[in-house]
Amino acid sequence: DEAPELVVLVLHSLKNQRESHMMGGLCVEEEERDISRGLKFPLSHLQALRQLQKAEHLAVAQLQLPTHEAKLNLVLALWSESLLHVL
Repeated sequence: DEAPELVVLVLHSLKNQRESHMMGGLCVEEEERDISRGLKFPLSHLQALRQLQKAEHLAVAQLQLPTHEAKLNLVLALWSESLLHVL
């Protein structure tokens, strides 16, 4: 009865195990565990994620999010997964 929540998933392969990378044939349990390693953001973060994807250098203040806290949370989440380098 509830409308599905629209989210943005950021999936990456930085933490894949070398032995099983791109081997295919994962069982459902392993596949769910791999997806859980990704990051999930509200749809409102999509524009800011696109900004980061396109930019070589970008100040946190330039991100298109409503609050400074949202900007910092986004950057911290990406940095903690080694997807973002802070200069």
